[in-house]
Amino acid sequence: MAAIRVREQHIAVFGGAGSGKTVLVSSFYGGAQEHAFLKESLFHVIADDTSQGTRLHQNYLGMKNSARVPALTRFAATPYSFTIKLKDQGDAKATRARPFDALRVVWHDYPGEWFAEEPSGETEAERRLHTFRSLLRSDVALVLVDGQKLRDSAGEEEKYLKSLFWGLVVEKAGGDVTALHEVLKGMVQVPDALSMGEDFMLLSSARFTPDKIEVTERVGLDLLLPVASLLPLERLIQWSERFDIPRKWMDQLADNADALATALAGASVVTAVLNKVPKIGPALGKVALPALAEAIKLGLPKIKEANAQARANKDQLRTVLTQFRLDLEQGVEDGLLVKSLR
Repeated sequence: MAAIRVREQHIAVFGGAGSGKTVLVSSFYGGAQEHAFLKESLFHVIADDTSQGTRLHQNYLGMKNSARVPALTRFAATPYSFTIKLKDQGDAKATRARPFDALRVVWHDYPGEWFAEEPSGETEAERRLHTFRSLLRSDVALVLVDGQKLRDSAGEEEKYLKSLFWGLVVEKAGGDVTALHEVLKGMVQVPDALSMGEDFMLLSSARFTPDKIEVTERVGLDLLLPVASLLPLERLIQWSERFDIPRKWMDQLADNADALATALAGASVVTAVLNKVPKIGPALGKVALPALAEAIKLGLPKIKEANAQARANKDQLRTVLTQFRLDLEQGVEDGLLVKSLR
């Protein structure tokens, strides 16, 4: 039996202690185990670590059935790995035609206490820096802004926001988003390609009342997978068109990009575009990842048409990816996602 080909995406989640990071990941995973989701979805969300999955599901059921919020996790930089696997893998021919068989999402949780408390010594300080740098290699980073704390600071919102961002890089960020941006630019290979604080999501893991937690009344969580899988590709196209980025770096970022474009736009579109493009060049920006660009830039009517065609042909991977594109557009329309226009 051939090995399953997996495409891996990483999400880093930053937020102060008590900002809801554990609630968020528990709600994301637990909701994917509900009967309604399993009945309607074309894919399963599987925890790669069974014990982790059990713990997250218990957290979710505790909120749902007993209004019990998960216990705080202190000083633990915890990664959670989930595999998004198609329910119907199709026949051997369909499998060979796919660019990959499953998507793995690795969720990194940065300890909120590290935002507010000084390291106990040099060893912990080095561990924090190592963890922070490793999380910066993620495809997407979420910085959680506590809506209640922001509301409590009505009229003085900047105080809370400066306090939040001060905790990200102590004594370097200076509480200022611009300064934080400069610090982060020094940690990445192509500083001009850094996108920080330019996309905004409205997220709510559940509706909390004094005696009940309504886990089905959540907002924005269904956008996490589309954001993790497709939004970085949009950025990739923007970077390739705007910056002269060395090909070796772009090739790493765009691994299997043409094949992914095939899954999104269809083989005929990709072939037509690639036939027009030179096969050589010192920088990938000269080529602008044409096939992927064509797929990413398809208008909404074309995406709807591609989604309907994929469903009719029972092409599950293309159905899921085009649905992710539709979900992102709907998120923008509903005001749940504000994307950068740069």
